[in-house]
Amino acid sequence: MGHSKAMHIRRDTFLVDTCIFIESAKIHHPMDIFPSLWGKLLETAGDKWFTCKPVANEIKDWGDDVFSWFDGLKKTHPEAILDHSPEDIQKGFADITQGIVDNAHYKPFAKEKFLSGADPWLLAFGRARGYKIVTRETIIDPNIKKRIKIPNVCKDYNIDCLNLNEFLRYVSFKF
Repeated sequence: MGHSKAMHIRRDTFLVDTCIFIESAKIHHPMDIFPSLWGKLLETAGDKWFTCKPVANEIKDWGDDVFSWFDGLKKTHPEAILDHSPEDIQKGFADITQGIVDNAHYKPFAKEKFLSGADPWLLAFGRARGYKIVTRETIIDPNIKKRIKIPNVCKDYNIDCLNLNEFLRYVSFKF
């Protein structure tokens, strides 16, 4: 029953990667300097953007203001954190992970690192439902074998991928 809302989210839906929360709060947009950004994100959660439970699990490891903000998000907008157990997401996850495992280009440790986090789950939502991924990661040289980045996998699977500024422009956030 809890999955029905997630199944009907608009196709121009954005899924936000862990690094948006962590790097923004720690480096680019600290909460004490950019409270309007964080307020606007909280206000629009579950409408303009979503994330998924594996991202929430990664955020737990940070245990500071990012965790506190995210804990508030979970309490006020639980619908913004999508469950990754629906069958279509599981199939998308299986497609993404099998593609990474079968890709002879990447080093085994790069595959293991990539597949152990939230990234393949975000990509599973993109693959299964056409959602756009918002990340601070950038596409890297395809000849690099030691790292796997979300934008590279998005390109391989024809999943839309945006950085934070592109997302903010797309949803017409102004500060």
